[in-house]
Amino acid sequence: EFLNAPPEINKQYSIHDLSSKSGNAENGKSVFTQNCATCHMIGKEGIAFGPPLDEIGSKYAKPELFLSILEPSKSINFGYEAEQIITKNGGIYVGIKVNETNEIIAMKMVGGQMESIDKKNIKERIKLKQSMMTPNLYQSMTDQELIDLVEYLSSKKKPI
Repeated sequence: EFLNAPPEINKQYSIHDLSSKSGNAENGKSVFTQNCATCHMIGKEGIAFGPPLDEIGSKYAKPELFLSILEPSKSINFGYEAEQIITKNGGIYVGIKVNETNEIIAMKMVGGQMESIDKKNIKERIKLKQSMMTPNLYQSMTDQELIDLVEYLSSKKKPI
């Protein structure tokens, strides 16, 4: 019940206000390690489940980074769309398809482990419209930690 609470009882943010504040990128790195590295990689740190964030600061300005964190389902990167597969024996798999043949579907699950599902055993296959990112993950951070995280991410740019 609480998880499905209406958005108005959640913290409300103005992306414009957040983007106008500067953060501490060094602190943002530890926020990344605590909250994001379970699914994203920067360099050799983290788990390769969601998109790599090595050069995210070259792709998105701060407002877009805040939006990606606050509303991850608004824009899901191509190739990272989630699927739910229910097998005939009641198994449920939710992950990202990485390969598909006539016989199997290979999926990357949260945590990075791979599952190979025999297509003969599939009862139902559903493309999910929501991001695999933990809903409301930002609510486990203070406002300053969120600002620091975006400062850190925006510093991750393509080498010139």
